[in-house]
Amino acid sequence: MKFTLIFFCLFIILFSCGKKSSVQKGPQVSENELKEFRPNYPETKTQIPIAEKEKVAVTPTQHQNAELEAKLSQVYEKNKNIKVVQGFRIQVYSGNDRLLAEKAQKTILELYPDSKPEIIFFQPNFKVKVGDFYDRSEAQLMYNKLKNYLPQALVVPEKVKIK
Repeated sequence: MKFTLIFFCLFIILFSCGKKSSVQKGPQVSENELKEFRPNYPETKTQIPIAEKEKVAVTPTQHQNAELEAKLSQVYEKNKNIKVVQGFRIQVYSGNDRLLAEKAQKTILELYPDSKPEIIFFQPNFKVKVGDFYDRSEAQLMYNKLKNYLPQALVVPEKVKIK
């Protein structure tokens, strides 16, 4: 059994290492012989006259007119009265202990003197919130810095004042 297996493996190895023949699948055609079958296109060099190259830019005809100005002023008047938008703030404390709320406010002022944390009282709870952020990514940056000092902080959606 071993002898047959060894003989079979040697047989496969010997014949697999032999010279491989390449089979041609049709007559070989040279590049020169194909030239007569290819279409010939005349070479044309189009040159733009100098006068056309130096054309003056066309002035726009669809510019702002009185109707557009009226619409824009209507939008301005409507938006002028908007003072708040939906945004985000960071709530660093929520509870019924005023002293803890003031302590959280002091901690924020020590870390960020420019920020304006405010204590909001909704009976019976005090909430300390900081920041006016228009998108969540801005709020998340400050939250990542605050969570080490105030682990109960969280980002909350809230209406924020337009600056």
